[in-house]
Parts: sequence; C-alpha cells; structure tokens
Amino acid sequence: MQTVYIGSTLVNDVMLGSQRMDDVLENPNLYVDWLLVGGGAGGGISGNSNRGCGGGGAGRFVSSSLILTSSLSITCNDVGGGGAGKVYTGNNETGNNGVQSLITILGTQYNAPGGGGGGGAFQNGNSGGSGGGGGAGPSTGGGNSGGTPISGFGNSGQSRISGEITGGRGGGAGASGASGGAGFAWLDGITYCVGGPGSNPTGGSTFGSGGGGATGLNSNSGGGANGVFILRYIGLPKASGGTITQVGGYTYHTFTTSGTFTY
Repeated sequence: MQTVYIGSTLVNDVMLGSQRMDDVLENPNLYVDWLLVGGGAGGGISGNSNRGCGGGGAGRFVSSSLILTSSLSITCNDVGGGGAGKVYTGNNETGNNGVQSLITILGTQYNAPGGGGGGGAFQNGNSGGSGGGGGAGPSTGGGNSGGTPISGFGNSGQSRISGEITGGRGGGAGASGASGGAGFAWLDGITYCVGGPGSNPTGGSTFGSGGGGATGLNSNSGGGANGVFILRYIGLPKASGGTITQVGGYTYHTFTTSGTFTY
C-alpha cells in the first residue's frame, strides 16, 4: 500500500471508530441496496352503461442487497413499460398488461413481472406481478406471478360476486373493494406498486403502479406506470450509471431505461 500521511502522522496510526485508517482505505467493498419494479397494468373498459371495470395490477416489487468489489458492474437489461390505458370502443375489453423489468447481477438474471390488466365489464382480470381486478361481475381477479429468483411482493386482484354489477374491483398489491392495493414502501420511504382502482380511470402514479378501470360507457381507462431499477449506497457517488442523486446521506442510481451500473 502507498504510504499516506495526515499531517505528519501515518494513516496506520489513525483510528476510524474501531478500525485503522489504512484498513478502511484498503477495503474496496461497496454495500448496495437495490429495488426492481415491473411495469403497472392498465384498467379495463366497458361497453355497458354503468358497468364499471377493474383496475390494473401493479408490477412486481423485488428488493435485495449485495456487496460489490471493485471493477464489477450490474446490467439493467430492460425496464418494463406500463400497460397503456384503453380508449373506449363500445366493447368490454381487459386492460393492457405491464411489461417485466430485467437485470443481471454477477451472471444471474433477476426479473420483476409486469402487472395484469384489469377486467372489462363481466371480464376477469389478467394475471401478472399483481393481478388485475375483476370488472362488474361476476368476475375473478387475476393471480399474481412471483419474480425470479427472488419472489418479491405482489397480490392477486380482487374478484366480484354474483349480483355486483356496478363497480369494478381494484387491481392487486393488497386491493380491497374498489380501491387499488396499497403498494409497498422501499428503504427510500417511497411507496411503489400501488394497485389501480376500480371504476376510476386515473393513471398509475408512482413507479410500477396500475391504472384505474373505466366507469362505463364513453369512458377510457387509466394507464399503468413504468417500472424502475434503483440502487443505493451510503456516502458520496462511487459508481456510474443511471440518474445519480444524493438524499439523506445516500447516493441513488435510478434507471428508467436499460443501462449499466459500474463500480
């Protein structure tokens, strides 16, 4: 190791907490937290008056951490797009699914599936990272598909029962009634992957959130939000790739499209 002084004192005589300064300088490891989110799905549309539609399911929420050594990179292969909202056609139609997000870490591929489209009137929601909600019923919410090799978080869409004919159910991630699922908060304090509401054609807000279902005749549905890949570590920027920000003592690298994180 190169000889380094602080004033007239060798760094191996200086302590940083319980560690010698030269040990700290020789440690190239970088402790990284990461989040991968699939694209949210769009809500369904209706060809029937006063027949609400299901909200789109949220994309899968997959998170973990790792230790990187110097001269290593992580590839963001693809950030999944959100399912576009549907334009009213006079028919009952299920919403567009979200697209999976995919990364490669040390030769292993990780994926977060996109959400399942919300059901049109009398239609079931599609399965996905979180399932889409059922349309005005009876109808069934879509099932949820885990990411690989980490399952992550997601939920099935809400179903309708016989006799419920007016409002669509909310899309996955813990949906209750016509409300969309609450989503999941990450280490940055932001809630991602909120399920789309039934019979409320709003667009997905935060990354991975589903769009809302149409309210009936002449109503379009809301589109799902795109997915995202985020990494963070303590301290000043030590790597390249993505959009780099610093918040609360952490450096964040945010990928909204394909790219490479290089340390």
